[in-house]
Amino acid sequence: MKNLLCGICFLFLATIGHGLDQVGKVVAVQGVVRASNSEQEERVLQKNDDLFLGDTLVTDEGAKGQIKFTDGTLVLLIPGSRYSVDNYVFTHSWASNRFIAKLHQGGARIATGLIAGKNPENFELGTPNATIGVRGTVFEMNMVQGNLYVGSSSGKVTVTNSGGSLELGAKHYAEVPSGNVAPQPLSIRPFALDPANFTPPQGGTAFASEAGASAGASNGFAWGPAAVGAVVVGSVVGGTVAMATSGVQTH
Repeated sequence: MKNLLCGICFLFLATIGHGLDQVGKVVAVQGVVRASNSEQEERVLQKNDDLFLGDTLVTDEGAKGQIKFTDGTLVLLIPGSRYSVDNYVFTHSWASNRFIAKLHQGGARIATGLIAGKNPENFELGTPNATIGVRGTVFEMNMVQGNLYVGSSSGKVTVTNSGGSLELGAKHYAEVPSGNVAPQPLSIRPFALDPANFTPPQGGTAFASEAGASAGASNGFAWGPAAVGAVVVGSVVGGTVAMATSGVQTH
């Protein structure tokens, strides 16, 4: 009996500990979307499933997944994408909040939430070619045959790497061939950023056309004041898309 009680207590505490790492929920899925944790345990995601710190999401060909994080950030992954949540802290202590993620392949559309709105320097998104910083905005990116394409639906995006820097206003686009070739402005929206590629799955949440913070704070996740403004500031550093951060804490 004693061993049984100990086992029950262990399972209960383990469940609580895992719950503390919950960072968001699945809003909608189309096709097969998988998540694997640091121990390579894989699960197929369904609507309303939880997303945990350290998860890597993979969308099969023809599949899409939309996630809403607890700070209100909304992420849509298009077919053939791989996206990991590497560091996430969202508490009442704004200075300690962090959102560190990476798009390893494929594409995503993101409407930022309270972390990027309140502490934009603590929001980091990595890709193989560049670092992107955001604040209260909606933006898209897509990796196609080694090239990174970036566009801003609202606000501004600054893309920087060892080859140079380029600021994009709303409805402007860029191509980043590699981490050491300067971002190149594009006169028209590239096919890689065709809006048809970034439509949410059936039952998903529509993206606001304005700053994403106020829209992202919906659905009962976020607390505190909604971020104001639509400014995207980022840098491309040595072939990784990530926002500049200071004092990043591991979790």
